[in-house]
Amino acid sequence: MAVTVIRSPAGGGKTTSFARQIAHANNDWRIEVYVPTHALAQEWMALIKQFNPNCGVRIIGGRNHEAANGKPLCSRHQIAAKITQAGQSVYTRLCASSGGERCNSYNGCPYIDQFDFGRVFIYTHAFLPLDRGMLDARVPDLVVIDEGFSSVCLEKIEFNIAMLRHHSLPPAASVLCAEIASLLQSGSSLHPLIARAVRRGGGLNAAVQALRTCTPRPQPSQSDQQVLHTLSTAPSFEQVAKLLEHLKQAFARKKILQSIDFDTASGKITVHHRRDITRFKPQSSQHQSPQIFLLDATASKEITEVFFPRAAFHEIRVRRNACVVQCRSSKCSKRSINPAAHTDPKGKLTAAQRLGEVQQLINELSRSGKKLLVVGPTAITGNPNRSVPALVQVPVHCALG
Repeated sequence: MAVTVIRSPAGGGKTTSFARQIAHANNDWRIEVYVPTHALAQEWMALIKQFNPNCGVRIIGGRNHEAANGKPLCSRHQIAAKITQAGQSVYTRLCASSGGERCNSYNGCPYIDQFDFGRVFIYTHAFLPLDRGMLDARVPDLVVIDEGFSSVCLEKIEFNIAMLRHHSLPPAASVLCAEIASLLQSGSSLHPLIARAVRRGGGLNAAVQALRTCTPRPQPSQSDQQVLHTLSTAPSFEQVAKLLEHLKQAFARKKILQSIDFDTASGKITVHHRRDITRFKPQSSQHQSPQIFLLDATASKEITEVFFPRAAFHEIRVRRNACVVQCRSSKCSKRSINPAAHTDPKGKLTAAQRLGEVQQLINELSRSGKKLLVVGPTAITGNPNRSVPALVQVPVHCALG
């Protein structure tokens, strides 16, 4: 794949330039654009249409995405989520099977219909680590990925070590899983075991396949209740399968394994897994690889090459007419910084420490003498009219709101 990274400051015209080229590209091409949010997808579509009103542009949403009428695109999106958790293909299990069975809502389904026609398809970043399905099987000729995407490829997997010794594990995986459990509990290295499993006739691959095929498979013609019943007749080992895939991926790169945590007290295994991007690989040797462009003002060469090795970087320098600051936010709920909202000592202490961090930030930002407005919920910033004291303080030249 030819991957080019365009690194240029915000407002440098990257989006406008590519939207213009996409609008007038070869009519036979399939083009895909990936953006962080649906709001940005709407902006991209409007910009492309501005340059070519006749260009067929489709914004692709997930099954649970709300359509214009306020309803999810797929009426069975909650059941679809259960099938995904079981590691099975939603399309073949809920929409249309290879045997010809179809969901009763298939004809006229807004989720299915959005793939029907178009030359330019705009997805959110969430689609990047997903494999191609029956609805978008054709690999595109041109791909544009707007802004940083790496966070959507990171996945945290958690399950109890008892799953590695479950009595329902398929024979092809049970011995390997039991050995992994023993090594985790003893604190020993997993590398020799996984290396042997990879070498011995594809033992690890066979284990992953067995884990994913042993789960009962629902059919599109079944009702929601029947699908749930089918899935409940046997445990899902998808998390275990992902653990094995992660181990193979980590040791294939000869990396020190730092991405798996095991809590001996609770028996919880936590896997910090990176999902590769495979949806742009050619379907066969007869198909050409797509051209891929990454547009990001702060693109990191180290992070990008993890997903796209040998990517070519091009930096475009422009005359600045304004200073643009890209901010990084931190989740900070009212409860997380209000000690009084907690009854247990540990919760109170954690909230007090978090509140202290907020106060430290206020002190740093107001130290220069600039006016600072701190806005927050009444429980934190106070309300003199209601005699509610503030939990943070600001200098006289600043204000709370």
